[in-house]
Amino acid sequence: MPQQVTDVDLLRNYLQGVVGRADHHAPNINEVALAIAGAVIWRKDDEPIEVMVREGEMKNVLWFKVGGIRYALSYNHETGEI
Repeated sequence: MPQQVTDVDLLRNYLQGVVGRADHHAPNINEVALAIAGAVIWRKDDEPIEVMVREGEMKNVLWFKVGGIRYALSYNHETGEI
């Protein structure tokens, strides 16, 4: 079930989790994730960002809308890519 990201602190916590989980698989994700997060914040519609939550923990999927179109970003552990 998605959780709405309505403040910067929650987004920061989400990014820390993604980057922390990626550190041992894909060390370059740190810089890319921060750049992508900035672009999402800049371009997203006036609706909250959503992140996947499973068993009470935020996971590696984030949804947002631009121009009414819903996009998903996900970190792939196997390829080390977003």
